[in-house]
Amino acid sequence: MNGKTVIVTGAGGGLGKGIAQRLAQDGFSVAVTDVDSLAAESAAAGIRDSGYDASAYVLDVSDAASVTDVIATIAETEAPLYGLVNNAGIGRATPFLELQLKDWERVFAVNSTGAFLMSQAVLPHLLDRGEGVILNISSIAGKDGFPLWVHYSATKHAIIGLTRGLAREFGPQGIRVNALCPGAIKTAIWGSEAQATDDPDTVFDLLASRTALGRGQSVEDIASAASFLLGPESSNITGVALSVDSGLNFS
Repeated sequence: MNGKTVIVTGAGGGLGKGIAQRLAQDGFSVAVTDVDSLAAESAAAGIRDSGYDASAYVLDVSDAASVTDVIATIAETEAPLYGLVNNAGIGRATPFLELQLKDWERVFAVNSTGAFLMSQAVLPHLLDRGEGVILNISSIAGKDGFPLWVHYSATKHAIIGLTRGLAREFGPQGIRVNALCPGAIKTAIWGSEAQATDDPDTVFDLLASRTALGRGQSVEDIASAASFLLGPESSNITGVALSVDSGLNFS
């Protein structure tokens, strides 16, 4: 163990779980957080069973009180806070003219406001140490637009703006802030559109065929990039929105 704690939100399954597992393997103590208590504990237990350090916390990133309480607990009970992965996110393919205001607001509450709340709660602890990393999980949808995903895309564009603003503001104090922009991977969010078809795999195969590398992405691909951006090898990198999408989007 390296004596540093990284918080991963939405880590009860999917991409967040994969990132938490990889960071634990890299020697970090991982605070696995999720709105689903059973999922969080299961993910943390799996990491511990593999011989690494992880704890589980129930956290609703869209609830300011929940964020404040959980971050205070983690700061008191875990190794010193070093990093935060703002991964928690929701979304569902919806035609724009059918999109309800409540659904728009809910997606923003989790995807964008959640990252704001978490970053604001964690930053004082990083500043006290004079080092730390925040990694925001955006999306290729944060660099482009997609039919049926206007609301989701808007939140992911906001995440990139948050990333770059924080990188400028807190870089002089030793804090790095970056974003990852995964392509379409078979997690719950991107899978929602695919699952509505007769042949879900065809949706992902089609996207893969349009990339420069001619293949899709896996959770492990994204977790490897997250590990790099949290680790010392990227100590001179901040303010980037790194696409990990097999070359689907070159921006």
